[in-house]
Amino acid sequence: MDTKEAKDIIESVFSFDKVGPAMMKVRKNLDDKDLQTQLACALREAAFQGIENLSEEDKALLTAVAEERVTIYVNSSKSASGTGCG
Repeated sequence: MDTKEAKDIIESVFSFDKVGPAMMKVRKNLDDKDLQTQLACALREAAFQGIENLSEEDKALLTAVAEERVTIYVNSSKSASGTGCG
């Protein structure tokens, strides 16, 4: 698995249907690192579902990409806050 494939997988599960409750918790408290970690874990677990025979390297890559995606989500939510868009 390469980085692009891992990003595509994480994006495919970064939806309200898959990780909505964790997304909303982070959205309500953008600076809470524990909630961010919970969202990254939820993303990782959702990504692992349906993929057989993941290597440890693939799991590590998906975990890193999930954490990166949470950071992007938090930063974009902070920048939209107060603009009427968030």
